[in-house]
Amino acid sequence: MAWPTLGILVVLTMVAYLDRNIVSLMVGMIKADLGVSDLKISLLQGFAFALFYSLCALPLGYAVDRSPRRWIILAGVLIWAAAATACGLVSNYSQLLVARMMVGLGEAALAPAAYSMLSDLFPKHRLAFALSLYTVGNAIGSALALAGGGQILQVAEGGVVLPLLGDLRPWQAAFVLTGLP
Repeated sequence: MAWPTLGILVVLTMVAYLDRNIVSLMVGMIKADLGVSDLKISLLQGFAFALFYSLCALPLGYAVDRSPRRWIILAGVLIWAAAATACGLVSNYSQLLVARMMVGLGEAALAPAAYSMLSDLFPKHRLAFALSLYTVGNAIGSALALAGGGQILQVAEGGVVLPLLGDLRPWQAAFVLTGLP
């Protein structure tokens, strides 16, 4: 049970870091399409996400100590996946900023619950190795954001038409496609 759980948590952290970092590839496109300044982009990429993530991590850590962790992780994943997808469906900067904040809220649930689960599942003499494997997911997810995101942007260069969603610009398609998993 411990190793499969670790595998699932690694995949989840990879997806979280992919969703967190893919915006860095789309700065120019977002600035051009939404007409936003460098300051607004900096808020979008860093401060708003990090602030919301940090503020939400504290009560979520408290909840992890008192509630079933798998349900907290599930709720977090559903929130960040919906929010990441919503980033691709926005029509203005304010909507994108709120969607990125919600990505931060959802992702804030994962780490406290994952660390708590892993410390219960692995014996003390294997815990450091399990935690290091979990944190490797961060680097892999960040690399996937750049490599996979770049590939998506290249394929979607002329825009994409998706069923039910219609015409999407390349940056919107990237958000939608990376938010769905």
